[in-house]
Amino acid sequence: MSKIVFRYIFLCIAIAMLTSCKNCGDEPVNNLPVERTILVYMLADNNLGETYEYDRTNIIDMGEALSKVNNNSRLLVFYAGYDTVPYLMELTNSKKGGYNVNKLKWYDQAISTDSTTMKRVLSDVREIAPAENYGLIMWSHATNWLPNNRFYSRSNTVSPTSFGREGDEELSMNIDEMNSALKWFHHDFILFDACLMGSVEVAYELREACDYIIASPTETMGAGYPYSEIIPMLLTKEIDYIKVCEEYCKTYITTANASGTISLIKTDEMESLAQCCQDIVKGKEEEIANLETRDIQYFDRRLPHMFYDLQDYMTRIGDDDQLDRLQSCLQSAILYKAASRNFLNIQIKKYSGLSCYIPGCSDDSIIEDYYQKLQWNKDVYNSSK
Repeated sequence: MSKIVFRYIFLCIAIAMLTSCKNCGDEPVNNLPVERTILVYMLADNNLGETYEYDRTNIIDMGEALSKVNNNSRLLVFYAGYDTVPYLMELTNSKKGGYNVNKLKWYDQAISTDSTTMKRVLSDVREIAPAENYGLIMWSHATNWLPNNRFYSRSNTVSPTSFGREGDEELSMNIDEMNSALKWFHHDFILFDACLMGSVEVAYELREACDYIIASPTETMGAGYPYSEIIPMLLTKEIDYIKVCEEYCKTYITTANASGTISLIKTDEMESLAQCCQDIVKGKEEEIANLETRDIQYFDRRLPHMFYDLQDYMTRIGDDDQLDRLQSCLQSAILYKAASRNFLNIQIKKYSGLSCYIPGCSDDSIIEDYYQKLQWNKDVYNSSK
């Protein structure tokens, strides 16, 4: 049997296993406006899909959760999986039990980590499934804001970073490129089912793209969010975001072998937080450059550490009045936060709900040069000089 034939048969079997549905064929698209449409942007052409099949289990949980949804809403998935052309599908509840999968559109030769592709998909979603409100779930590997192919290393051949990991080339998307697509399509929320995205840099970069961000400053477990519970919550007209976060806590933070963090970020408070932090760092370039970071709470497991607790960092350079204002700004910006005592081998003693980079801590010119491009750096550090 040729390799091409074998891979074709494998693909057919994999798709059949993925859906567990009664009707997997293309259907006429209902494009009448609904209350809410959620898109899951799932980049699974990596070990999350190929090795562990977390994509399959998460989609099954999403589909089966639709039986608990009784309002007028739609759930779409842009699926870029192993050994298949990326496509847009819709999950719908089946009256006979289970759920249906309707494949809506194929994206031949599309690079899923390209901002042009993301913009095209977001546009298609609004044409195919128009709604009063939209939500977005970003599902893949990620390492915060770090530029492409810079995963705590000076080598350009190591694991790629920021968001996504696609194919043998391990392509990914920088956070400024992501924002260049997202800024044209406002969402009520963006939920990152991806590691390390709960940073002040990411939240500030995307502050105009959505009202709320749900993310983790640490890595996240590969099994993903408890979709069987949160999908019905996210498809309601008035979302209780705190309850969504509490469901995550029940799964990863309050259990016997707890290992997780989560934050609910209100994006329209990010500019006030930036102003507060700018006041603290102003005129302290030398102090920051010589700062001893060893005892500051960190959230990443590799050396040198790149992601520190924002508040713990600021306490090392701010005065009492500045830190009181910082606390007030954080309370307005972080509507919910929770962390286990340990995340794997990281002891979490302090947790403000946001991570941050401390300029110069990587001793890496490529990382430093890219950090200069981020809006957080421009508005907090460069504006304070």
